[in-house]
Amino acid sequence: MPRLQVDAVLFDMDGTLVDDRVSYWEAIRRTASFLLTQPVELDEVAQIKALPGFNNDLDTVWALVGRRMHGTIRAPDAADRGSYAFRRLRNVFQTFYLGDRLWQELSGEEPPFAWTEPLMLRETLLMALDTLERLRRYRLGIATSRPRAEALMALQRFGLDRFIAPDAVVAVEDAPHEKPHPAPLLEVARRVAAAHPAYVGDSISDAIAAFGAGMVFIHVGRERFADEKIERQVAHRVASVDDLLALLDDVEVSQSGT
Repeated sequence: MPRLQVDAVLFDMDGTLVDDRVSYWEAIRRTASFLLTQPVELDEVAQIKALPGFNNDLDTVWALVGRRMHGTIRAPDAADRGSYAFRRLRNVFQTFYLGDRLWQELSGEEPPFAWTEPLMLRETLLMALDTLERLRRYRLGIATSRPRAEALMALQRFGLDRFIAPDAVVAVEDAPHEKPHPAPLLEVARRVAAAHPAYVGDSISDAIAAFGAGMVFIHVGRERFADEKIERQVAHRVASVDDLLALLDDVEVSQSGT
């Protein structure tokens, strides 16, 4: 196996470090069901998530509802994001994810219904904290499409802040564009002063962002990408972040600026 010359390991959060299928994916499903007033299955969520450009969960809801209503899959544009329909979608989604009280506290908005079982409480780590302990010799950071408040809550709740500082987390508000644009990855690399970073993620949007940023991409997952052009650029594939140890234990840490 070829040796990776990296000085930093940068992570996606959801689906890579944290299991979001029980929280964000379920919030997508429930929100779409609420708006459509008809059942929606998780398989439908997965179909949209497998497409480039749907890293943002609100965009996924928009596309899922649009496909059901109009037969087309389309991400919201700037005008859509300013619409009442999108604001209502966001209000419903955040209520399911955060619970009505926390959502109202964070946003100042009136939740559309009472919800006392926040889906975020279902989340679990997908890796052992000891893995991050053993990766300390690399610069560590996160580029995520979560809102910053939600990213930092997960960082603290799961003890990830012992290894990754809040300043080394780039959330949706911290870059001018979201993944699959490379801007979030370039920003976190700048923050941790990485010269030769690798990006670790689970989605096609993560892969496209890494390639655009000129970073080595390590895919967390068992299935190949359907797009062969993207698949050819995957440097390594691991079943979980814990498997990085076998891949990186013997890697020479490159010196920044060389």
